[in-house]
This record gives sequence, C-alpha cells and structure tokens, in this order.
Amino acid sequence: REKLVKFLRKDHQDPRNLVLEAIDEFGSYTPSKLSGFVAFNYDKFTQVIKFFCNNNEVVKTKLLKLLFYADFKHFKEYGVSITGSRYANASYGPVPDKYETLLASITEWNSEVTCREKQFGSQIGEVYISDAPDYSVFSPEEIETLEIVNLKFKNFSGSSIHSFSQEEKGY
Repeated sequence: REKLVKFLRKDHQDPRNLVLEAIDEFGSYTPSKLSGFVAFNYDKFTQVIKFFCNNNEVVKTKLLKLLFYADFKHFKEYGVSITGSRYANASYGPVPDKYETLLASITEWNSEVTCREKQFGSQIGEVYISDAPDYSVFSPEEIETLEIVNLKFKNFSGSSIHSFSQEEKGY
C-alpha cells in the first residue's frame, strides 16, 4: 500500500511523468502505414490541436475529425502523416487511437489547451480553445495542409463533420 501511495503521489507532483508514460503506452510503435509512416509526435499532435483551436471554440467531435483529415490529407499528398497518430474506427467516425488519454494530457496535465463544457440546446458537450500554436514544429507543407483542412470544414458543425466523415472510403 505504501509503495502504491508513494508512486501515485510522485506522479501527481509532476504531470510530465504522466505524459511520458502515456506516450510510452500508445506512441512507441514502429512507423507504418497505420501511422502514416512516421512515429507518433506528441508535440506536433498538441500543436495541431492548438492550430485548430486557436482563439476558436471547437467541439470535441469536430476536433477529432479535423485531426483525422489533416493527417490523412497530408498522407495522401506527401506520403506521410503530420502527427503519426493511428486512427480508430469508432461508432461516431474516425478518431485518434487513445484520444481520451491524449486530450487529458494536453488539457489537464500540460494545460496547453483549455477544455470546458458548453450547452448545445438540450445537450452538453466539450469545447476546446487555445492560444496560438508553435508553428516552428511544422513544415510549410504541413501548415498548408492544416490551413486547407481548416478552411474546408470551417462552417461544419460537429454533427455535420461526423456525418461527412462516415461517408469516407477509409472509414
């Protein structure tokens, strides 16, 4: 019991340990077609989220689909993804594998992005917002891809991008 309590207290004192453990858990795979032929890059993943949420509230469903489209468009155009994230076939469309842990690490442990609940009619959902990303982590082609995806889906709601994504061949 004492060892477990000591271990948990140690991790709670330094959230970076939790992030490193989470990255080890789901990001230490060999690059393959499933990851867009690049290793998972936590920093780029975080900065892509910040790009889409820069001074803009983005509903969780839409954010997850924007990540999917950014990685897949970049893969289609250049043969590699941006983040190296693997994607899962969820009932509500494609999502980054282990996205709940990733989002928790970005919003809770590192506080890179703010998450809050918001009322949408009779439903409550999560929205994400952040300050500007660190553009230095991206290549010019990656920035162009992010801008194209952002512009394409600018006026899509969470439910409309969800429906759109379910019509994709890859899904």
